[in-house]
Amino acid sequence: MKTVYISEKILESEEFKKSILMDALPDDVIAKINTHKTSLGNNPSIPDIFDEPFLLKLTEQGFQLSKEKLKEIGEITDVDETELEPALAKLLLQCKELETPYRNELEKICINYVIDLFSVPEETVDIVTELCDEVDLNRDSIILDPLDNDGDIEFVNVEDAMSIKGEVYKRRLLNALSMGAAIRMTDIESLSEEINQLNPKLTDLYNKIISLNNYLLYTKSDFGLTDENKMQMGTVEVSLATEDSKVKIEAQGVIFPILLTELIRGFMELFTSHGLPKDRRQAMMVIGKSDFLKAEPWDMKLGPMLWDLLSNTFNDINSIELPYLLKRISNLNIDKFNYLMKEVFAKTRRGKEIMSKLSFKSKNDIEYDKFVDKMTKMKKDKGIITDDYNYE
Repeated sequence: MKTVYISEKILESEEFKKSILMDALPDDVIAKINTHKTSLGNNPSIPDIFDEPFLLKLTEQGFQLSKEKLKEIGEITDVDETELEPALAKLLLQCKELETPYRNELEKICINYVIDLFSVPEETVDIVTELCDEVDLNRDSIILDPLDNDGDIEFVNVEDAMSIKGEVYKRRLLNALSMGAAIRMTDIESLSEEINQLNPKLTDLYNKIISLNNYLLYTKSDFGLTDENKMQMGTVEVSLATEDSKVKIEAQGVIFPILLTELIRGFMELFTSHGLPKDRRQAMMVIGKSDFLKAEPWDMKLGPMLWDLLSNTFNDINSIELPYLLKRISNLNIDKFNYLMKEVFAKTRRGKEIMSKLSFKSKNDIEYDKFVDKMTKMKKDKGIITDDYNYE
């Protein structure tokens, strides 16, 4: 066994490129994109207006960025220098061992980070996080492939039935964007001071694992997921509020960065859940056809780059205002949603104009909510509101 040194100089060597790094995307990945066999399918929100297919161009950009990130790794000890997957497995094992004494502290850091990020009132959401050796995938909500549940609903007419296809495409894109946002918002550097107080070796390990994993994502079109081997390092489940219970978000991860990404993804899925059909049976059908494990590797490839294009149009929207903006975007009907996404992804002036208006309305939504909360509090506080106090 040897030491792998991954630096800019080595990455530029032809020998290293041939033995470890790919010059271009694998043919099977390109074929899946060109035949619309990614997690997004032949999605009507994708603006194929260029000579090169839009998603292929986007994936190539992500692939090149992942290779650039490898320059920052430095060295990985005791691994075969021509294989990166064993290197990743070794780093994961080291990371788990270092984290084990501090799991409770890391779980608290994870929760506090997300609460601060989105300014989440703690009384409105039950947050459950768990660092574990293996994630629990034995739940009905976790499925490998999309469900064939067309016969579960009696539709009004054919047009009503056809609308489900559009809803699935919309949900699939929102899921990819949620994954992309979660990956981009997993900011380990901003937490390095807290993490280093637990163990100063962890931050460096996290960065190596993230860089290696991001690159390896682009090297395969199919990761061989099966019912017996789902190969998941993290999962999140979002239970929407009912009359008797509040929202519950349960995240699991085998190491801290994965747990943090999953928890952020859970909140992103909560914010975009407003895009589901109002009819519960239709909503469950859309979820069954949209939320499946085999989609996640592609969401991880495509989502971050798509999120970059969308978030670049947010103007001065911050993370606290983000839920309101995502609610407005998700609430758009299928035609308006597809139109907006096409304009945004194509980076047109029209896309920026629409997003600017939505951003402005989102800020107004926040102010209105603050006003309503204030009025509600005034009504309940008898020390402030007296019998002769009148207001509209």
